[in-house]
Amino acid sequence: MPYRGYFAARDAQDFARALRAEGLDVYVGGVAAYSTLGWFDDPLLSSMLYRGETETAAIIFHELAHAKVYAAGDAVFNESFAMTVEHAGMHRWLAAHGTSAQRRAYRTAWRRKQGFYDLIETARARLSALYASDAKTAFKRRKKRRMIAQLRAEYVHLQSRWAGDDGYEYWFNAPINNAKLAAVATYRDLVPDFERLLARCDNDFARFYREVTRLSELALDERRKRLDSAPSC
Repeated sequence: MPYRGYFAARDAQDFARALRAEGLDVYVGGVAAYSTLGWFDDPLLSSMLYRGETETAAIIFHELAHAKVYAAGDAVFNESFAMTVEHAGMHRWLAAHGTSAQRRAYRTAWRRKQGFYDLIETARARLSALYASDAKTAFKRRKKRRMIAQLRAEYVHLQSRWAGDDGYEYWFNAPINNAKLAAVATYRDLVPDFERLLARCDNDFARFYREVTRLSELALDERRKRLDSAPSC
C-alpha cells in the first residue's frame, strides 16, 4: 500500500522519521474520513462536516464505495474506483436533492480539482522521465527542485483564473516530494478507465459494481489489462 493510517499523529510522525532515515521521501497528512471496508458501521466524523453538506455527501459516497468493492494491495484501483463512484453519485444526488447553487458550486469545484490533478500528472511525467535518464544523481536532484518550482509556478497561473479562490494553495505552500505527488495520483490514475466502464454498463450502478467486483478478483496485471480494455457489463 502507498499509505498507512494512524489514529494518533505522533505514531504517524514516528514512522515517517524512520522512513526518512532510510533516505525515502515521506508525506504525512490528515484525512477527513476513513473506511473499515464494511467490517464496521463507520462513523460520521466532525472533520467530514466543515466543508458543508455537498462535500459531506461526496465523502460518504466515496467511503461507502470502499465497503462495496476492495482489491487487496491495489490502492490505485480502489481509490480511482471510489472517486468514480463519488463523482457519478454526486451527479445523481445533486439532481435529486441539491439546489441550483449547489450544483453550480460542485461543477466549479470538480473542474478545479481536475485542473489540479492535471498539473500533478504532468509534473510526475516530467519527473519520471528525469529519474529514468542516465544523468548523474546530483543533476537529477537539482533538476527535481527546478521541476517542483515549475509546478508551483504553473499552479499560480492556474489559480489566477479562479476568481480569488485559493483552491489548493495550502497544498502547494507546504513541501512537495515524490511521496506527496504519488498520494494525489493514487486517486486519479484509473478514473478514466472506470468512467468508461460505467458508461459501458449504461450508468447502471448494479451492473458496474458486479463488473468491478469481478475485476477485483483478478491478478493485478490481468486486472489492469481488463480495465484498460473497458470490458462489457
